[in-house]
Amino acid sequence: MIGVFDSGAGGLCALKELSRLRPASAFLYYADTAALPFGEKSPAFIRERIRRALSFFKEQGADAVLFACGTASSYLTDECKQLFTFPIFDILTPAAQAASGYARVGLIATKATVARAHFAAALAASGERTVFSLACPTLVPLAEEGGRRGRLEVRRALSPLVPAEPDALVLGCTHFSLLQAPIARALPRAVLIDAAAHAAKAVADALPGKEEAPLCRFAVTGRTEDFYRTACRVLGRRLPRDAFFKV
Repeated sequence: MIGVFDSGAGGLCALKELSRLRPASAFLYYADTAALPFGEKSPAFIRERIRRALSFFKEQGADAVLFACGTASSYLTDECKQLFTFPIFDILTPAAQAASGYARVGLIATKATVARAHFAAALAASGERTVFSLACPTLVPLAEEGGRRGRLEVRRALSPLVPAEPDALVLGCTHFSLLQAPIARALPRAVLIDAAAHAAKAVADALPGKEEAPLCRFAVTGRTEDFYRTACRVLGRRLPRDAFFKV
């Protein structure tokens, strides 16, 4: 069973791609919606939520866990990984590898992810290039509500990147995967690098094949009914209600 962790709906994009790549796998999605958004919280708070999520996955018998959250990924240290026996994947490292072929790279993420500079460091390790990092906290709630105010809000949030003219733009928060169309319109010359999709492929490629009942369950720390509706919308199908439970 593969665990997927995010503060809300963004990680569902990674789950959707993982399900496509590994249709015979079982998944457990942990939505820490009671703590949403991570990017505005203190480092101590984020570390505590990470510890809680990993302990939960350990109790549930996960074979591997994907941190489908840019903020949590930026706080995922080697020391933290050593505390658990299953492999733990982040979304920022695969995105940095995908962006390594571009000279001018933009990163949009939460305030916490930008402040940690994990992505910039990972990208610098693969060669010299210019990185433009921009925190876009207003886009997280926009994605959670389904992007109904979309185009204008996205254009306003990304306006500081327009003069930089990046060749590629990394969506360093999985919530931004839900806003790809308005983001592409705001920066039409940039190639979009979806961290959620690249992370899902990295997990699928790294793990050995394992035949399981293709079951997907959802553990939710906030309102289960709210997240049920969101998950059905993002995944594009009606999900069984008994697959959702409160933790």
